[in-house]
Amino acid sequence: MGKARPRTAAFRTLLSLTQRLALRALVLPILMSVLILPISQALAWTITADFESGTLGQMAQGPTGFSVGGGMTQTTFDNTRPNTGTKSAKAFINAGNEGWGEWGGLFVNGASPYFHSPVGQGGELWFRMYVWFPSDWNWQTGTYIKIMRVLISPGSAKISLLANRFGGIVGNSEVVNQNYGSSVSYSLGTWQFIEMYIKLHATPGQGIFRAWKNGVLVFENTTHPTLPSSSHSATDLYVFSQWNDGSPVNQSCWIDDIKATTFQPANRDAQGHYMIGAIGGEGQAPTAPGSLRVAP
Repeated sequence: MGKARPRTAAFRTLLSLTQRLALRALVLPILMSVLILPISQALAWTITADFESGTLGQMAQGPTGFSVGGGMTQTTFDNTRPNTGTKSAKAFINAGNEGWGEWGGLFVNGASPYFHSPVGQGGELWFRMYVWFPSDWNWQTGTYIKIMRVLISPGSAKISLLANRFGGIVGNSEVVNQNYGSSVSYSLGTWQFIEMYIKLHATPGQGIFRAWKNGVLVFENTTHPTLPSSSHSATDLYVFSQWNDGSPVNQSCWIDDIKATTFQPANRDAQGHYMIGAIGGEGQAPTAPGSLRVAP
């Protein structure tokens, strides 16, 4: 067997160039796929607030509570009615008061301790909370009561879950000035979890808005845009915040185990839609309700 011929400098240069081109062909598509990811996917986040580490009687903000600066003065860490653990947040509202700055709380875009980022065109957002309204809770209002809201920025438009004066669950989009009714009501005298999902898109037919009660889908809309334009995004998250026309009486309710995420959850509902779902109920698909409403 003859000896292998030594490689010339020119041959080694050509081989090196060929290897670099091959590596570039392999790596470039991967880099491009990362670079073209929507910001909402590239900066995915999860917020959890179980109110466990706060000081009793203090405003329910900071670690395990609402954002620093997003707490409201009459919503405090409390240990009389937790859903899980030993604490929850007690939200008090005065008779005749609309509750702004007092009732509920906010997760403020970019604020401590969560520092969550905006969710833009093509992004997805899931937002769930547990809430307990007492059996004598009075829903009386001339219009609607804000329960859960997502701010669309820039501007002040919100996509919301509301309550009507009968305690019924109502969706609302200020992006398209549209209500989405249901035949399902909030429960009294028991813990329940309420969840909303938004697929953010400015094109009709590309946006999605859904809501669940205890893991059962109560309405969905898949025809209306959920952003005014492709340059808008979802930013702040609200719990309560305003009782239009004021609460009819002094009353308190409780909030616990809030979770919001832009990561796709593992759980699904009976229709196959991804959702956060119940604590400890991952993978359990509830029975499809006869009360499901598909909003026009």
